[in-house]
Amino acid sequence: MAFWGLQSCSAGLVSDEEDDLISNQKNNREDIADYLMLHPGNYWVFESYSIDQSTGEAFPLNKHDSLFVAKDTLIGQIKYAILQGLRLGEPYRAILRTSGADLTDAGGNLLFSLHNLGDTVRVADALLPEGVLSSMVIADFATAISVPYGTFDALAIKRLLFLASDPIGSIPENSLRQETVYYAKGVGLIQYSSQLAGYPVRIEMRLARCRVQ
Repeated sequence: MAFWGLQSCSAGLVSDEEDDLISNQKNNREDIADYLMLHPGNYWVFESYSIDQSTGEAFPLNKHDSLFVAKDTLIGQIKYAILQGLRLGEPYRAILRTSGADLTDAGGNLLFSLHNLGDTVRVADALLPEGVLSSMVIADFATAISVPYGTFDALAIKRLLFLASDPIGSIPENSLRQETVYYAKGVGLIQYSSQLAGYPVRIEMRLARCRVQ
């Protein structure tokens, strides 16, 4: 997802404690590479859960997802990392580059920047995935995110995707799916969740073990 030439507005969705953390992170001018940890050989193993939306109770799905940085590659003499594996049971592959506050894809599109913290950003229509009518991204820091691997303060990136109906009609037009990704500094991805608005459950994968350098 990219942010080129788009306007943003303040989200205003955080507590006083989280606001202090965000201010400290912004003042430190952190490098997004410290959150993504895209070094070849790094890997992350996750346990998957079904979360009851009404109670918050988590039910293990007895499935394991994993992601790993396969290698670095050069595109136009610029170094990128290849991240691949399984995410919620589906094959996943991305070619990514971290540079200062920015994360870009293989096409040079800006996927995320620490400069956008606290803002709601609309994704350009030309860059939407198939089946998505429109999308927005909201990112901030979150505190005390607990997963099997531990409890962390994290960079939280929330994506809101307005979907077209699917071929068999099980997803109505303009349905909203929310995806939230949490990255902990020095660890990488610690949690990913996906939910469809109005559905009683959401699906999450939570970090169980990893190797990072």
